[in-house]
Amino acid sequence: MTATSDGKTGSASLTVVLAPVNAVAVTAPASTLVTERTLQATAILRDERGATLSGRTVAWTTSTPAVATVNDAGLVTGVSAGSVTITATSEGKSGTLVLSVV
Repeated sequence: MTATSDGKTGSASLTVVLAPVNAVAVTAPASTLVTERTLQATAILRDERGATLSGRTVAWTTSTPAVATVNDAGLVTGVSAGSVTITATSEGKSGTLVLSVV
């Protein structure tokens, strides 16, 4: 960044960084999933001011793959009856969603 006034010039370096993820919320269109069906989970990332963040990497995991699996895009597939926790993690912050598979 450079500024000039009255023939004098000054400059300074400026580094712009993305706001870090402060919280992750996981939502889905339903809390119950039928075996062999799918539902799309969504991770909502927020900064410390509560503003929604986009363009960040999200890792998805399941607590019990025998009950439901989840792919890299958050698509959950019911495998067998039971309860499962789906977790989305971004920049060290995580959010969870509990689903019942019937």
